[in-house]
Amino acid sequence: MHTRTVQTTVLFLYPFRLQGMITPQPPGLYRLVTDQEEVEHDQAFRTITAFVELPAMGTGAINTRLIAVDPDDLRACVRADRLAASVPAPTIPARSTGVLEHA
Repeated sequence: MHTRTVQTTVLFLYPFRLQGMITPQPPGLYRLVTDQEEVEHDQAFRTITAFVELPAMGTGAINTRLIAVDPDDLRACVRADRLAASVPAPTIPARSTGVLEHA
């Protein structure tokens, strides 16, 4: 069976935490490394392992590390991030002056 390693990036617009991460990670662009195997007789590939490189790209960090993540958890986390981005931010009322106005 044919396997391949694919490197891509994933953008998180909001802080996120995948299973196994102790602290939330800040928004940013993250390198994603996936190992994929060919689906027999289908010329398609499925992800068998996934790794996210921490910290985010562009942070200027010298040391990075690959963290193994569950591909389904990663997909769900990206989906939640995109859903949060599509929901308008709540309107915050103007600060009250403590003065009541009567009509």
